[in-house]
Amino acid sequence: ARRNKAVLVTASLVVVSLLIGTGVSAWQAVEANLQRRVAVRERTNALQERNSAVQQRKLALSNQYNAEIVSGQADWQRGNIGGLHRKLVGHLPVQGEEDRRGWEWYYLLSLCHPEERTIFGERGMLFASWSPDGEYVATAGCIWSARSGECVRRYSVSNILRHQVAWSPNGQKFAWGMCADDNGIYIWDRLTDNVSNLRGHESSVWCLAWSPDGTQLASGSMDMTVRIWDVVQQSTVHTIPVDNYVTDVKWSPDGDLLAAAVSATGLKIWKPATGELFAEPAKPSGPKVVSWHPDGEQLAVCGKKSWSLLRRSDWSVIREEDHVTVGSGRDIAWNPHGTRLAVAQGEVVTIWDPAGEGPLV
Repeated sequence: ARRNKAVLVTASLVVVSLLIGTGVSAWQAVEANLQRRVAVRERTNALQERNSAVQQRKLALSNQYNAEIVSGQADWQRGNIGGLHRKLVGHLPVQGEEDRRGWEWYYLLSLCHPEERTIFGERGMLFASWSPDGEYVATAGCIWSARSGECVRRYSVSNILRHQVAWSPNGQKFAWGMCADDNGIYIWDRLTDNVSNLRGHESSVWCLAWSPDGTQLASGSMDMTVRIWDVVQQSTVHTIPVDNYVTDVKWSPDGDLLAAAVSATGLKIWKPATGELFAEPAKPSGPKVVSWHPDGEQLAVCGKKSWSLLRRSDWSVIREEDHVTVGSGRDIAWNPHGTRLAVAQGEVVTIWDPAGEGPLV
């Protein structure tokens, strides 16, 4: 050591460095282990908090369910059927949630619905359209069996409205029009379960109507045309240009005339056999929807601010009434006997006697 002091110093430094390194490594290992334990503890705590929150939410929903079942019974006793029904529907299971409903839920639902069957379809069902034979009910996106309540056919929709669907007169075919980037017309044959399509419109199809004999289909579109189709040949018979969007089309009961509501411009009447314009009544302005009287001698037209009744012989206005509430007109329809008119505007439906002075309901 006396002769090799430098070597001794160097060796000592190496030993010291190794000891320090070993100590640091050991400390780092202990620190890492502590950090892992802390992380595991935090994950465990987070999982416990989550489970606790889930349990608390389940308990809160269960308490809410029990409370609303009790208050729902009070609603029934007071005759508040609407309030009871809203409470029950609010407990329908959604997206895999636990189904909390017991016998009491179904019992109260039966009190709300003395009718034969209730169908809970997709949200946003905007209409219910019966097949002529009463065997099926179409809603937005689904056709249901009226007997079993089962969905027998689903179909694609895009903000679909009632005037975009139509049953053939014999009820064997159901047609619907598409919006957005499709612009097609689809026809379901319920006997074969086949779906065919008609192509030609260049923009959204807003309305459809079958001819009385069921061999042709009329359609109106945002592409500012009315088309008449041969359903068997799946081809266009006539393409009729107009000067604005077409919001509704209807065949007269005898099939000789086709009426169309053209947005912001007016009412158009064509001869569907030739495609020629037959009449263009001066009134009403801004029509939305049309409805022929069952005998075909009168045409009811619902506009933005009023509804009108026109005589077919000369297209003179028999009667014109402003809407009874604020809100644009949306629909108009005769009863099967032709003695009453139902007019829908906003969230209000009024029933009129065409020969009377004012609305009945």
